[in-house]
Amino acid sequence: MPSIKNMMYKMMIDCNQASFYSNKSQYENLSTIENIKFKSHLMACTPCSDYNKQNKIISSKLNNLKEIATQEQELKMDELKKSEIKENINKSL
Repeated sequence: MPSIKNMMYKMMIDCNQASFYSNKSQYENLSTIENIKFKSHLMACTPCSDYNKQNKIISSKLNNLKEIATQEQELKMDELKKSEIKENINKSL
């Protein structure tokens, strides 16, 4: 039977692994074990907790910019399409 100390050691992650989980969590769900390891590290490590908060903010802002760019791109029409519409309007007049 494994000791509690061994189980705790297996659950601990370093800051590099925590930053990896922070980045990964922005794009996909962490597994249950990854999530437990990550959250327990964040409770003990202020710099990683701050990094995770900042990472969430940056990801949110980038997603907002991506949505705005997509909306603007949908609103823009290339010159060829504009010419076709003008021709159709002139033909129907």
